[in-house]
Amino acid sequence: MRENSEEIKAILSLALKENQRQLGAVYRIDPELKLKAAEVVERGGAANSGAVGNIRCAIRAILDGVIPESPTVARQVIGAINSLRRENPNFSLAISAHLDEVVRNLNERATSKVYREEEAELRQTSSNQMLQVVEQRGGVYAYSLPHYLNFPCKEDPERFWYKIGCTTGNFESRVVGSHRQTGLPEDPIIRRTYFSSSLKPKEMEEKFHFLLGAAGLATDSVHGGIEWFATTENQLDSIAEILGFEIFRPDEDYE
Repeated sequence: MRENSEEIKAILSLALKENQRQLGAVYRIDPELKLKAAEVVERGGAANSGAVGNIRCAIRAILDGVIPESPTVARQVIGAINSLRRENPNFSLAISAHLDEVVRNLNERATSKVYREEEAELRQTSSNQMLQVVEQRGGVYAYSLPHYLNFPCKEDPERFWYKIGCTTGNFESRVVGSHRQTGLPEDPIIRRTYFSSSLKPKEMEEKFHFLLGAAGLATDSVHGGIEWFATTENQLDSIAEILGFEIFRPDEDYE
């Protein structure tokens, strides 16, 4: 018997409830997707509000075929769907066809020139805002290049290259200037800044580097030196949460 859309949704809902990753944890806590992200975090669903938002995008795509506007989030949702399918190899042909269609639509969004240009413009605006803050306060920054943000690491398609450094007010002249002097066609895009009331920026940076290096995420010289790491913004935020640092995200990352 061929499954209808409600049967497909019910089976996928059960698969989400049984999922042992963050996808399942968030869905079990908030199946109606109505709680505030901070409350889901407090209940142990995810490490931070940004992660909750991305997971909710995956849930909406899986159950209802809702495609996120952000090309970056669309790529992340594809990864979540692929993971769910690996854990459920006995999905029926109807469910597989549904997920195939969702992935096709996600791929269209992820590769859309129009949406990627809009996302790039938003990122640049947010980067400029965060640059002003970190220049004033001094702290740790996480930045990448537009190319790296659009194309994940070959070794792990769920991670991207980020440079983690610190500044006490000279980021623009030291970092942006050095990129332009080397002839790179792209300016760096700041994606996160972190602040501490008890540690100096250099001490904060050392803690980030130690934890990322201990997790095996440090890159080699091919990708620009010891401060580059193959990671995710959610992972960086989780480290900051553990260390008790204040997190400053782009405006569009907040729910």
